Amino acid sequence: MSLSSSENYCALWSVSGLRNFATSVLRETLNIVLHSSKIRRWLPKHGIVWRHAAPTLCIKDPDKEAKLAATTQAPVSCDSSNPVIFEDEVDIHLNPKIGSDWGLRGQQRKVVTPGQNKKYFLAGALQAKTGQVTYVGSASKSTVFLINMLRALRKLLPQCPIHHVNSR
Repeated sequence: MSLSSSENYCALWSVSGLRNFATSVLRETLNIVLHSSKIRRWLPKHGIVWRHAAPTLCIKDPDKEAKLAATTQAPVSCDSSNPVIFEDEVDIHLNPKIGSDWGLRGQQRKVVTPGQNKKYFLAGALQAKTGQVTYVGSASKSTVFLINMLRALRKLLPQCPIHHVNSR
């Protein structure tokens, strides 16, 4: 039994799956039989804790190399009349996502939340040549939010035309 097979990897997504996996590995490789509750008590003593996995995308972009080359080349070819700006936006969720964790029996951990899922929106631009950052924030994601970002860029670079290139 190996960790590399996808069937075994999927079984590790729960504590009971990890216990069952460890029990079967010990039984098959070392001919040792341990009850799963013994494994459950042993895991935390050796630094193995129950946590949620971090979601990770495995989407391959066929144009990744070309995009990276263009992104690397852009700052080299820019000048004061044609600056290169890298811009991005983020949605900040103010209501924390609460997952599972360890705790004492009969006591539930309390996490203070704002009540409703409030969000804050932030847009920022990095001037490639100088490293200067400009940003704007808003409580709502609207056309006004985009216009405010464009106004901030216009204020930063009043003499330059603004061209938009979408990398998506």
